[in-house]
Amino acid sequence: MQLNPVFSKDLRSLLRLKTLAAIEIIYFLAVAFLVKTVPADKTSLLLTGLILGQLALFALVVPAVASASLAVEKESQTLEMLTSSRLSSWQILSGKALAAASFPAILIFCSCPFVIFLALRDGMAAPTIGLIYLILVLAAGMISLICLAASTFCRQTATALVLGYLLTILICAGALAPPCAGLGGAVTHHAAALSPIAAELSILRPDLPEDYSGIRSDRAPADLLFLPLSLAVIVASVGLAVLRLDRPAAETPAPLSRSAWIVRIFFSLLIVSLLMALLARFAMTGDPARLTRIAQFLVALQIGAAAAVSTGIAAASVTTEIERETLEMLRASRQSDDLIFWSKLLPAILSGWITIPAMAPAYLLLTYFSPDYAPWFLRLIPLAAGAALLGSVMGMTCSCFFRATARSTVAAFTIMACLILLPLVARLGQRSGLMDFGPWTDKAVLTSPLVIGLGLHPNPNPLILDIWPRHLLWITVFSVCWLLVARLKLAQRLRNG
Repeated sequence: MQLNPVFSKDLRSLLRLKTLAAIEIIYFLAVAFLVKTVPADKTSLLLTGLILGQLALFALVVPAVASASLAVEKESQTLEMLTSSRLSSWQILSGKALAAASFPAILIFCSCPFVIFLALRDGMAAPTIGLIYLILVLAAGMISLICLAASTFCRQTATALVLGYLLTILICAGALAPPCAGLGGAVTHHAAALSPIAAELSILRPDLPEDYSGIRSDRAPADLLFLPLSLAVIVASVGLAVLRLDRPAAETPAPLSRSAWIVRIFFSLLIVSLLMALLARFAMTGDPARLTRIAQFLVALQIGAAAAVSTGIAAASVTTEIERETLEMLRASRQSDDLIFWSKLLPAILSGWITIPAMAPAYLLLTYFSPDYAPWFLRLIPLAAGAALLGSVMGMTCSCFFRATARSTVAAFTIMACLILLPLVARLGQRSGLMDFGPWTDKAVLTSPLVIGLGLHPNPNPLILDIWPRHLLWITVFSVCWLLVARLKLAQRLRNG
């Protein structure tokens, strides 16, 4: 049986990377350390964390590679050559999708023995373990094909990346918002089942109040609903992408300008935030804690969107010029290095900052429902602005150091995940007793606008209140330092090519 040519080419280039072996070793040792140090009575929590961490790995890596794969072909004007070859549209899509999922799949394969060991120690049956990994496989295929289908509508790599990550966040996390708000109807239960997070939690944590397992509501569990729903999304994405690839080049619409995409991002976030505010209004009729959950979900959406949008646009700013072989035109132009640098960086910063006014109406509605939230939301404005600045700078730095958009994007999002998500994981692990890094856990909070934003609720933690101004100072100094690094590297690229 002949291997898919597109997948074979991308896989060979991936396996040649020396950094892949280093990442595999670090990942393997980190998982082994956790399994070794966590007490036996915390096995269930550790297993849940590992599975959700693998889903987060898919959501972090797959959209970057899948969204950029077809968009880069368009920008380099090689997509027509690819579609006019003997390869069918299905072979092209399946090869690109497999290539996008291959890197995180290799890492997950490395951790497979530890996951099986923890599952067996927790008393889990072999078919249940198989179902957990089947959900992971379907989740990887669904995310990659959704991003590939979305990238067929984009002519620019930056917009394809932003759209791919927004769709991934909407499916994986947005579908969980109604159950978290206490809306436990059949429609919200089936909609939440589209999220692989809900599917895994229905197996690993069937006692959650959101009732993903359907035990209390006497409904089908989310894990069994996820299987047909994900297959339906995969088939729909493949059909849509095939139709777009088979479309004649003459009928392809002109690409939208960057300002048009910023407007689309603004109104998309505005609609989502208003829907979340309406959910909060319904949540007030029940448990008052549900209103706080909705507010925290909005905060996470605000900071996540600001960081993701700015990082995605900045990470493709210089590498797209290299891939399109237009960097030489910039070098030959009369524009100064500073003008080129800021013309690449400022659109990413403004795209991240546009999320602040987009979410403002939802915050005003929540403040109207509960005036105690006003100080919380006011403190969020500099946090969101700082997250966008940090994402833009890290994306720009990676774009200056790498020559491929996919690698630049993965590197930038990995760094942002370490800065934003790892302190949250460490804090949650310390509270649950899984891990205890002592005072280092509180020190790591300084780097995460997400942890600080979630902690500034109407009854804030004194530690968070004390760290908040220092975090703003840290993010400014850190961004300026890496800004200088990116500026020097871009100047070197413009001199040497």
